[in-house]
Amino acid sequence: MLDEPLYYTPEFNVFYMLGKFLLACSSTDIIQPGEKIRIESNPTGSMNIVPVDYVAKTIACSFDNNMIEQLNAVSVNQVSITYLLQCICSYEGIRCELIDAPPLRETMTKTEKQYYDVIAPVLSHYLMIPHHQFDTTTLKEIMADVPEIDVERRFKDLYSFAYENEFRSL
Repeated sequence: MLDEPLYYTPEFNVFYMLGKFLLACSSTDIIQPGEKIRIESNPTGSMNIVPVDYVAKTIACSFDNNMIEQLNAVSVNQVSITYLLQCICSYEGIRCELIDAPPLRETMTKTEKQYYDVIAPVLSHYLMIPHHQFDTTTLKEIMADVPEIDVERRFKDLYSFAYENEFRSL
């Protein structure tokens, strides 16, 4: 994260920021229903989205365990980048094409120009990450009584809530 350019955003902002951008574009008629937006991303990539209450339970379960020197609070299952982007775009009635490099500027739509000028410098790093899986053996042991969360299954509810509230806290 110390390589130039220095951009940082918490991972939850990745999908909220894109959603807020698309909502703003649709409310100002920059984006048209049915339009296709080409987004540089890794179609086989994934994100590890962990609900804050799960993180809190992880901390509580591991706090007094002296056997644990280091533990990452991660979700057992990754959420596909393809799923995230297609779900987010569907709320604005647009289609999303995942591409491995930004389109040529002269071929960009008005929405794509806005996206690549404003949002892509922050989000592209997160959308290009490879699929990765974490060793959750220790986590599963200390969290045996806490059910695993299927974030992908619940993502639409989470995103819908943010969308209906117009991403007000972002």
